[in-house]
Amino acid sequence: MIVTFLLFLLLFVILPSIFLFKLVKIQLPEDKLIRTGLLLIIGIVQLTLVTFLIRFFGFEFWILWILPVVSIFFLFFQVLRKWQIPTRVRITNKGILLVLLLAVISQTIILFPGGMKGKDRYFFPFMHDTMWGIALSVELSDRFPPQNPAMVGLPLKNNHYFYPLFVATAHRITHINFIDLYFHFMPILVSLLFGLSLYAVSTLFTKSHFFQGLTIFMGFFCGSISYLLVLWYGWNFNWEGNTFLVDQPLSQIVNPYSVLAFSFLLFSTYILSMVIDAQKKIQWRWVLLLVLLTGSSYGFKSFAAVTMVSALTFSILSFGIGMRKWKLLWIIPMIWMLFLPIFFYITEPQKATLNFYPGWVLTEMMTKNDGLHLVKFGEIESYYKSIGNTLGLLKLKGIEFTIYLVGNLGVRITGVAVLALLLVNRKVKTGLSKLTIWYIAWSIFVSFSIPLLFNLNITSYNIVQFTPYALVLLGVLTTFSLEKFYYFPRRINRSILGPAIIFVSILLAIPTNMKYLYEKLVSTVDSVGMNEMEAINFLKENTPKNAVILIDPRQYTDPQRSGHDPIYIPALSERHVYIASPGYVRQTGKDPQFQLNTLYRYFDERTGAFEDRRALGDKPLIFLHKPYNHYFLEKAAREGFMTLFENDSVIILQDVNEND
Repeated sequence: MIVTFLLFLLLFVILPSIFLFKLVKIQLPEDKLIRTGLLLIIGIVQLTLVTFLIRFFGFEFWILWILPVVSIFFLFFQVLRKWQIPTRVRITNKGILLVLLLAVISQTIILFPGGMKGKDRYFFPFMHDTMWGIALSVELSDRFPPQNPAMVGLPLKNNHYFYPLFVATAHRITHINFIDLYFHFMPILVSLLFGLSLYAVSTLFTKSHFFQGLTIFMGFFCGSISYLLVLWYGWNFNWEGNTFLVDQPLSQIVNPYSVLAFSFLLFSTYILSMVIDAQKKIQWRWVLLLVLLTGSSYGFKSFAAVTMVSALTFSILSFGIGMRKWKLLWIIPMIWMLFLPIFFYITEPQKATLNFYPGWVLTEMMTKNDGLHLVKFGEIESYYKSIGNTLGLLKLKGIEFTIYLVGNLGVRITGVAVLALLLVNRKVKTGLSKLTIWYIAWSIFVSFSIPLLFNLNITSYNIVQFTPYALVLLGVLTTFSLEKFYYFPRRINRSILGPAIIFVSILLAIPTNMKYLYEKLVSTVDSVGMNEMEAINFLKENTPKNAVILIDPRQYTDPQRSGHDPIYIPALSERHVYIASPGYVRQTGKDPQFQLNTLYRYFDERTGAFEDRRALGDKPLIFLHKPYNHYFLEKAAREGFMTLFENDSVIILQDVNEND
């Protein structure tokens, strides 16, 4: 499978990407790691967009073989014309490769148990998130436009599904199963891209291999300072990476498209640095790559897209007008022309809206049980609002904001200071143009400020998914500040002070992520029992693709029986479920209460057929855990339901009378 996956990357990602670079005559960087990262990220975007268009117009996946065939022919004729792929490339410091390997393994190891067989169960880490991603991939592999895997017959809207579409493409081309792709191959690819993008941006700030490697390390492992809360709450306080409400970048691999989105942001920063050359001329070829990457980003991760497109718009406007580079302004409509069609196709704007609610996230951080649990702050805030004490309310929010800022950033607070110096210093001593610095600044501002001012209409807490993009960029800037700290003491003959500052900074940066990794490695992994997997495999192997399964969602709220969101049923069986997950239905902007009531009446009443017959098709299947409501089982026996499968834990019935 490893060879098959690598061949897929070579033929469908890397070679078409090389073809694109050569077609538009862009000279790839000499640095081997940056070259690899750019080819991979552009190749993934290119393949996913082509797949999206092919499926949109009703064609099958096999059409994609045109990509490697055309690319190979093009490169072959280039060789005949005495063009050669450069073989002399700068050998990257081995220490950087070692740091990159350590970071990738550390981030992805928590997903490695996915699909492993234990004594009496199969293990699937973080089932609530990973099974949703797999269910989307299965759906996109089978049909387009996709239905929502959480409820049959519901079009999939308000969800960024380009990453699952890429997984589905890999599955259809390679025939590697979804479990191996989602838990093993794709996380490594995504984490590797994150590391390569950190390295690419680091080369804009420093030429030192040590600090380039340190940028990768800090980008992965730098976390909040929630561990210091034990000084206030005592040693029994259970501090976590998201105690201050924001997840840290290392833990985002649970949703791989979040980590992939970090790479989008970082590589867009690198590409933007190439847009204006040393002679202050606009390189339109690099602009095309920038438009491709940022304009398509909404399909991969909406939070990243809003951050990137907004930041590019603001930075290009301010820089273009300020420097009188009017042609640069054309980049803005080019990006929006790609962004808007994707946005309107996969989103219902009237539902996926931002609600202006300044300070909401600060109140949640202070009062949540799994946060700081300082309920007194919430009571004081309510009191100030009731008496109209605006000054007192502002003072309270100022305290909360300071805790939120310092707590989440930790040592990355030095990155804020460096950014301020870069913005006011006209003679910037880095490899970045002023435009790139403005882009970084706007990206940090947008991603950090949106959760402070708004929440989301559908799922309020998802608004904090904006903030990690600021953390990633500030991690890069923090390493740049550490380099300055490292060399400054040497000017006054204190050579030990610089290394000491770096050592202490690392010690302060890593505790939250080290604790996170330790807890995930030693804790019990989510799992599905052997008997249930046997029943799910029966559905997968012995039922038609268009089969619709009825489950009782109430069975999955009992921790003794399952305790997991039943979205894993369509993910593992690769079949539609009438309602697989009421939570995910609501998360995508729909209310499933009517369907739930219909389902519960069917299971609870002693007589009567299923009312919503149009959604089920011919002879629906019923998947139930034992023991179950004896009234329904009596009805099933009385009306001649067929038992297709049964073991000690699960019974699968077929309502043979439903098509009468």
